[in-house]
Amino acid sequence: MRNHAITVSFIPTSDAFNNYGQHITIDILLDEIEMTEMIKNYSSKPPINTSGQLKAKALVTDNLTAEQLDRLMNIGFHTSEVLETLNL
Repeated sequence: MRNHAITVSFIPTSDAFNNYGQHITIDILLDEIEMTEMIKNYSSKPPINTSGQLKAKALVTDNLTAEQLDRLMNIGFHTSEVLETLNL
């Protein structure tokens, strides 16, 4: 998850769509506890699917303001607002 570019497209009616636009290319920010939990859930048989708030660093910043970039890193978006992802 870390150090991998992901393009996230948002549901058009979501707050994330209104905050960041149709899609953003990001690197997800996870602390050590979050990373450990994610690995544990992914490795479970069957894998445990979770949802929640994700913080991220924008890798393509052309259409984002400084305020949007700050919001993305400190507040982020909820996974329920994601329409689709593309792993780059």
